[in-house]
Amino acid sequence: MLRCMIIDDEPMAVDLLRDYVGRVPFLELTASCRDAVTALEELQARPVDLLFLDIDMPDLSGLQLLTSLPHQPLVIFTTAHAEYAVESYEYQAVDYLLKPIRFERFLKAVSKAQERHRSGAAPRSAEPPAGLIFIKSGTDIHPVDVNELLYVEGAGNYVSFVTPGKTVLALMSMTAALELLPARSFVRIHRSYIVAVRHIDLIETDHVRMGDRRLPVGEKFRKNLSRLYHRGD
Repeated sequence: MLRCMIIDDEPMAVDLLRDYVGRVPFLELTASCRDAVTALEELQARPVDLLFLDIDMPDLSGLQLLTSLPHQPLVIFTTAHAEYAVESYEYQAVDYLLKPIRFERFLKAVSKAQERHRSGAAPRSAEPPAGLIFIKSGTDIHPVDVNELLYVEGAGNYVSFVTPGKTVLALMSMTAALELLPARSFVRIHRSYIVAVRHIDLIETDHVRMGDRRLPVGEKFRKNLSRLYHRGD
């Protein structure tokens, strides 16, 4: 069984895809979303195996959403714009469905997804060495360059993504924040702090220095820092 989600801002397209999914025994629809921001929240709470993803959406495009995910599911792009086809395959999409979508074409695409899922040929991890993550703060979406991100600070149910130029506050757990970030580039040093390895200037016994900032190291997180000595970051 493939757990799937529909993400499309067109109501008729969503209704059509819901109908098609209901006809296929090996598909289980977990949610359908009309915008990428809502979908991002849903995916953080309930990951899926397969996305039916529209590319051209307001605020956050399908491609931007995909890039922001720490672990990418299989993806079938659904769009009315043929010009996106070449770009979409750079994301190792299972297939590209051009609207209006016929059921026989849909069935061919999901059969390919089922085969890839069975074979274990998962798409690449969304962990590029450089790039953007997209953080929801209130009703706004902020792009944050992971190369510029200094650290993440947690406080209650919120976290702050801190760069030299701005701080973005988001309703999110520290665990969820850590999952958004490239694993080899960021390390958790405290229950309230995740730091960018590239921006550490000095590791002290109980603190790390980042410019004029001195952030505490928690006892249970010391082993995370000790791994840096051996991996050459």
